[in-house]
Amino acid sequence: MEGKELDRVFYALSDSKRRTIVEMLSEKEMTVSQIANSFSISLVGVSKHIKVLEHAGLIEVLRIGRVKQCRLNGARFKRSLQWMNTYGTVWRASEKRLELELQKSKKKE
Repeated sequence: MEGKELDRVFYALSDSKRRTIVEMLSEKEMTVSQIANSFSISLVGVSKHIKVLEHAGLIEVLRIGRVKQCRLNGARFKRSLQWMNTYGTVWRASEKRLELELQKSKKKE
């Protein structure tokens, strides 16, 4: 995954309202109006959040007549998770090395 793609994903998920929208869409597809009804902000405000998620590739917005239907883009989540898992492996290896060093230090005492 390229740096700019990853930046957009993390930026999009940095906002609690956008994370809530993602959670809602993980259960079912929803229209923009249905999503907006769950928040105490304007339809325009919700639409801006949806555009950020769409720009990051985390959701897809389909126009059906005058209605905008939103759904998750599983492929983008999968690629993001693959990137994070790569560094998770590195982190776990670092934790193990640290743990071994701490055990050695305790034995010396």
